[in-house]
Amino acid sequence: MKRLIQFLFLVLLTPLVWCDDLSAQSTGFESGTLSGWTSAGGASVSGASSNNLGGKAWVVNPYGTKMGMLYPNSSVQFSTAMDALGLTATEKSSIASFLAAHSGGGSTNPTNAAYMKTTVALQAGTTYTFAWNYLSTDYMPYNDGSIMTLTNSNGSIIPTLNNGQQRFALLGFTNTGSGNYSTGSYGSTGWQLAVFTVPTSGNYDLGFAAFNLGDTVL
Repeated sequence: MKRLIQFLFLVLLTPLVWCDDLSAQSTGFESGTLSGWTSAGGASVSGASSNNLGGKAWVVNPYGTKMGMLYPNSSVQFSTAMDALGLTATEKSSIASFLAAHSGGGSTNPTNAAYMKTTVALQAGTTYTFAWNYLSTDYMPYNDGSIMTLTNSNGSIIPTLNNGQQRFALLGFTNTGSGNYSTGSYGSTGWQLAVFTVPTSGNYDLGFAAFNLGDTVL
């Protein structure tokens, strides 16, 4: 059984994230509000977005009529955002180690972030997918990134995200070699699909974050 949870995840150099849920669960933004979501560091609801980045014009449309958007504004640190999304110190260290080894030539240190999360009831045996799009307002070698998380109050319950047993998955990044997809300077990944399943039915916290590395601008 496959179920679609669609998220537009747009990350601008101060990374930006949009989410648009068209599934039966009321976790989307068609109401035009962030109702049902907890967020910090820079979040809003948007319709279509036009951006001129380094001379490149990008227009991003929501899957429905509205989408949630994340854009770090320097008020929330990366570590604080990951704590809020339910990741452990070990998981945060794993992310930092990966970025240190795969930064693509830019700074490896995550700085500020914006995040949002909501609680969803998920069923074992069901495959959930969402669509996301990372748009970078920065230029190489200055890196930015995005991440999704899926956690349960029982830390021993580990979902499968993008074919790996883990509670987080890196998504779009600016620098080549970072995350699952990279855009290069002022680029976009275009729409991509992420897939997740859970081993045990129950309530899970589904989260997203966009973050800067090295600086807190763009």
